[in-house]
Amino acid sequence: MSQRATWLGLAPDRHGCGIALLRRDGAELQVTQTMAVPWRQLAPALRALGQAPAVIVVADRWRSRWVQALARTLFPAALLVLVRQDQLTTDLAQDAVAAAMHFWERERLGHGQEG
Repeated sequence: MSQRATWLGLAPDRHGCGIALLRRDGAELQVTQTMAVPWRQLAPALRALGQAPAVIVVADRWRSRWVQALARTLFPAALLVLVRQDQLTTDLAQDAVAAAMHFWERERLGHGQEG
């Protein structure tokens, strides 16, 4: 799983969804694009990413099941992961980054790739 290059973080809330596109660079995960969009613009924004992610990390929040269904429809080959996010902010894009980074760290530590 850590071998996959492009990751997508999604953090939904009542107003819309935060989106973070990340790329693996060696042993690090680098943020390449972030945005927050209202609900009606989520599907077009995901289609416009220009590349299919290998891993999609969805923060377990309001409407997360709907976001999972949309992500699975648009990117059927991607690994879809749901993570609990305890610390929420008002910046949905940063919450999307935090969700992806949380899972990335767990994967790194779980596979002995520390440091």
